[in-house]
Amino acid sequence: MVVAISAIWAFYFTQNISATSSGIPDLMFIQFIVLGGITSVLIGLWRWIHHVYDNDICRQYPEAVLYETNLGMNANYGYTGYLLGQAPWIERKPDENAISWTNRIREYVGKKRIGMRGKLRWTLYSTVIILAFTSISLYIVFWWGHSPTSFTGSPGITIAVFILPYTASLTEIGCSFWMAQKDYPFTPRGIFRQMWPV
Repeated sequence: MVVAISAIWAFYFTQNISATSSGIPDLMFIQFIVLGGITSVLIGLWRWIHHVYDNDICRQYPEAVLYETNLGMNANYGYTGYLLGQAPWIERKPDENAISWTNRIREYVGKKRIGMRGKLRWTLYSTVIILAFTSISLYIVFWWGHSPTSFTGSPGITIAVFILPYTASLTEIGCSFWMAQKDYPFTPRGIFRQMWPV
């Protein structure tokens, strides 16, 4: 992912000189919008795939905790200790048997409440980057007057090349937030507490 994004922007900066010298300065802005869209899609895809894999891993936690409990492992170690450190609200109740406890952990995994574990923070950073690309591109199009339609000559191509990538990347980020394991429920109050813990 890093190599792909680096290659994209290396291409952009090397093409800037030729775009300016060719007498088509608008080409520089058009390239920024296109490459910004591609970068945003790649970043959104990275976060979405990351949370897909993370959820697959989290679904293994209940079985791992059950095995550790049956083996008599100290609850401060292994997956049990890790989960209790990241999501203390799943702590085993005094009168709770191992099966009931692991079922409760499974329920929290299904509710995406197994703990943020630092992963959702990267999605927040990615969102800021995508929104920055989107804002700059909109600024170029609507305020600087470098209209993509005048360059492509077709509203259809404009939508496909300039609008869809940003829409797709924001959709990917939205799905990533919804899929991510969190410390708080996915409600307006929970999202606020997720970003600004109190």
